[in-house]
Amino acid sequence: MGPIGQLQPLKLYSHKRGSNPWKVALTLEELDISYVSEYLEFDQTKTEPSLSLNPNGKLPTLRIPTVKWLFLS
Repeated sequence: MGPIGQLQPLKLYSHKRGSNPWKVALTLEELDISYVSEYLEFDQTKTEPSLSLNPNGKLPTLRIPTVKWLFLS
């Protein structure tokens, strides 16, 4: 986390062609929740550092600074 009172934004790790990541992105948009996206290729999800984000090697993965990771859609 950054300086006191300054939260890091959520970070959505996804793939441009995957349907589940878009469901998460649309939900965040509808709820007006600020986030940043990082797009990964499917072959990147089964290697490090992606496996340290989500040991299942699947997308989407949402980084929530206060919780760490949420990776089931």
